[in-house]
Amino acid sequence: MQKYTQIIIACIVLCTTYIEGQTCLSGNSVFNSQTEVDLFATNFPNCTEINGNVFIQGNVSNLNAFNNIVKINGNLTIISTSLSQGNIFPNLQEVVKSLFISNAFITNLNGFNSLTTVNNKIEIYGNNGIMSINSFNALTKTDTITIGQEVNVQNAFTQIQKLKSLKLETYGLPTQNLQVSGPNSFNAVTKCDKIQMYGLQNTNLNFLSNLDTVSNEFFIIFLPNLTSLSGLSSLSLVKNMSISGCEDLTNLNLPSTAKINSITVSGNGALTSLAGLPPITQLDQLAIVDNLVLTSLEGLNSLNTVKNVFYLYQNPVLNDISALDNLKIVGSDVNIYDNPNLNACCKIASLVTKNRILGQVQIYDNGEECSSLLDILGIYCSDLDEDEIFDEDDNCPNDPNDDQDDADNDGVGDACDNCPLISNANQADANNDGVGDACQSVSGVGSMQISSDVYVDNSLRGVILKSSNGFCYRIKVNNKGKLSSKKITCP
Repeated sequence: MQKYTQIIIACIVLCTTYIEGQTCLSGNSVFNSQTEVDLFATNFPNCTEINGNVFIQGNVSNLNAFNNIVKINGNLTIISTSLSQGNIFPNLQEVVKSLFISNAFITNLNGFNSLTTVNNKIEIYGNNGIMSINSFNALTKTDTITIGQEVNVQNAFTQIQKLKSLKLETYGLPTQNLQVSGPNSFNAVTKCDKIQMYGLQNTNLNFLSNLDTVSNEFFIIFLPNLTSLSGLSSLSLVKNMSISGCEDLTNLNLPSTAKINSITVSGNGALTSLAGLPPITQLDQLAIVDNLVLTSLEGLNSLNTVKNVFYLYQNPVLNDISALDNLKIVGSDVNIYDNPNLNACCKIASLVTKNRILGQVQIYDNGEECSSLLDILGIYCSDLDEDEIFDEDDNCPNDPNDDQDDADNDGVGDACDNCPLISNANQADANNDGVGDACQSVSGVGSMQISSDVYVDNSLRGVILKSSNGFCYRIKVNNKGKLSSKKITCP
């Protein structure tokens, strides 16, 4: 009898061990109905971890059967269900691969508030019945978050700090109501490789106020209500920034310390200038395209180098590119066309004459004075003294004087003024000695043989040298130590 008792006890222990230690599903687990979901809780009452991918689809209205699940060692895909419950996967902490949620009839997407890790990506799209997202507030690790539908992100993703990709996009018309209204949603994000926003209805980007670095692309496209970029108040580095189709954007308002490697500004209907850009000295790519009321490039005043791409076209009222006056070199083709009010392209002419554009120059269909490179160089932008001040604006067109100093304000620059301290716009010089009649009381010529330095203490005077062909020139120095010479009658 004792022997049989021992056998019975052993069987009880073994059975208990089997029940408590039963393993969950492995491989691909597919749940096509509410019945199949409910059976999971019956068959695996103690399961906390599922090995493999989980697919939930079809006529499923609640997921209570998975309330004990802590980890899924694969993908979790919830598609084409009719979920209506308010707390999905309340204890799930980790999805080893990716999470996909796409349900045309779902009405509630709150939940996942214990989820800390999704190693690959989270994609939320096609959930047409939900109005808001208030979930994922424990998430601290994932590579990619994509929200591709009409929805209000009210209080979600509040802890995530680093991402490879953030996509907030309406895949239909940009008038669809996708917005981030909650001040804490995504507000912890500091670094992201790539950000794409398309059709977002926000008036500002304050929810990204802690964003510091975008190491690849930052695309802000078709945000029809956006008025300013001032919400990006912590931004310090962007590799490639594109601001396009933002009809209400009037000022860029980026931090003055931000570094931008490439920039595209296109199709922004209210932007009159590029004011608000940080001081940019060097760009890999520059494209300013199809901005309907843009009149100037103010904001690019510090730019001295463009390496790879230079496009300036289809800006119908652009008339001023003087902000490019500090540009020294372009390492690629330059394309300037279809800007019908642009007539000032002498800066480009200067770069061409100095061989500072390393690619081809395509200039056409702009204003009359900026539609032919030959005319620009030969007619409108002549610079005889090569001081980068074109003759039309140069107060000494035959004498280099990039400072344009004019001490007596007579319209004649000091470098060529025969009486630089007394106004004499007519430059009269009756005896042709190089000293204007207005200063003639202190004129005179002396000569001597010397074997040491010569000190001339009269700013009107200089050293007269006779050339080998018999002409005489007075050599003087300006206030910056630059020498100038003027042909005079030999004494």
